[in-house]
Amino acid sequence: GVGAGGDVVGGGRDGPPRGTRPRRRRRLLVGAVCAALLALVAGLLIGRPWEDDGSSSAGGRDKQGQQAEPGLRPGDRGEFHYVPGKKHRCDISRKDGALYATYSLSTEALLDTNSTSWEVVEAQCLLRHHGYDPGTVDGAYGPKTKSAAKRFQRSVDLAPDGIVGPDTWGALRR
Repeated sequence: GVGAGGDVVGGGRDGPPRGTRPRRRRRLLVGAVCAALLALVAGLLIGRPWEDDGSSSAGGRDKQGQQAEPGLRPGDRGEFHYVPGKKHRCDISRKDGALYATYSLSTEALLDTNSTSWEVVEAQCLLRHHGYDPGTVDGAYGPKTKSAAKRFQRSVDLAPDGIVGPDTWGALRR
């Protein structure tokens, strides 16, 4: 409408009255900042970077600081969550004649590019033990792990497909 002095009052054809757009932008900015903070907090809660998994301490201590009991107890690790930059220590030992790194008992899991699991950590440790560098032992089956698996497979006369399956597990456990 038109006011007493001929001024346009309200939105009219030219859009909303002046002064409301900066408020809308401010609300959008505040909402974006809140969403980013929420995502950061969720990521921290999921990754729990403040918890020590014992990979950096030579003593192999548990969360309460007690000496970890030796032996193969992969079920104690819980569900695997890939955390970029997190490295896992490899402690290789023999149990019933087979090699283990205490992350998985698997002899059947199929591992290939983009796999993330405790089985990948186990395979990376075993590849490293046999002299084939998989890169960072982080539980993510990337190009370096696949390349190490192919080189290892060639050395034991397996098809060099880079996929860790039952035959490759069997050779890695020897």
